[in-house]
Amino acid sequence: MRTAAAPALSDARGGVKWPRVTSPEMWKQVLDIGHELRREIEDKRPAWLNAVRLGILKLLLTVSRDWEPQDANLRQERIGIGQLAQIVPAIDLVHSDPTRRLTLREAAATCGLSASQFSFVFRHTMDLTFGAFRTRVRLSQAARLLLGTTHSVETIAERAGFTDGSHLHRAFVRYYGRTPAQYRQLGQSVPARTG
Repeated sequence: MRTAAAPALSDARGGVKWPRVTSPEMWKQVLDIGHELRREIEDKRPAWLNAVRLGILKLLLTVSRDWEPQDANLRQERIGIGQLAQIVPAIDLVHSDPTRRLTLREAAATCGLSASQFSFVFRHTMDLTFGAFRTRVRLSQAARLLLGTTHSVETIAERAGFTDGSHLHRAFVRYYGRTPAQYRQLGQSVPARTG
């Protein structure tokens, strides 16, 4: 079982450790930032896009406070801007419709690469597989729906591209360390900032 005070955790294969929420206080900070981002996006006040960019940077800083990257120099050397540019069409495609059952071959074709080339470039650029990325986008969509709607877990699973509610439940617990219901309850217990 994960503890709230644990530093960044490694993935199931013992690979790279990712920044993540490590305490209830950090969780509340992340939710507050999320509420600020939502308000900026919905209100679209002057310079709202800059406010969103700054909010995302604040969010990244918050979740990275207890994180120490492993082999950061090696990672920076092997990731080039050209490699990232090669896979951006696939990233955009996944974000545009998380429910779509986009295969590795389709994603590769979108980028003008063979499946093996795409898989290699994606893994070395993003430091995760295309399948894991696709799942994270779906989980992010589900998390937004959990906090922003009153839909059932089954409905949210369908709208986020999961097979059913139990599939979403398992993936959610594995990634977020809590059930969708717990996530929704915790998110509702943090009041949105006003003004």
